[in-house]
Amino acid sequence: MTRLAILGIGSPFGGDRIAWILVERLRRSRFAPAHDVIVETLDRPGPALLERLQCVERAILVDAVAGGCEPAAWYAEDTFARFASPLSGHAIGLAETLDLGRALGDLPALELLGLRLRADGTADPHACTAGLRLLIRRLRSLSR
Repeated sequence: MTRLAILGIGSPFGGDRIAWILVERLRRSRFAPAHDVIVETLDRPGPALLERLQCVERAILVDAVAGGCEPAAWYAEDTFARFASPLSGHAIGLAETLDLGRALGDLPALELLGLRLRADGTADPHACTAGLRLLIRRLRSLSR
């Protein structure tokens, strides 16, 4: 079983792409996790997210959120799902997927990093940098 997965989820297009950009920056940075950590992006995974989460002990999900006060922030699951769900174009969004995973008993420990979108749907220009800082701080604390 893999210890940690960092998954950028959502669409690779438009403002929603911000989570993909953050994950790519992490991969190319000197802070990229060396081993035993999955770092990848998933294009609007829906329930397929559960399959990816089955093999990890802990997952950090990164997604764009419509709302929030900070360019990037850690969210409780219910708030994160509420902010992220208006962006989903699928009948089964993140909230429903996590509910299904919980009902099946298949969810690892989850941490949810949201990157704020502006009202017009474009990415907050500070969201990626702020999110990367939060993520690197969290990775350092997990490695201790």
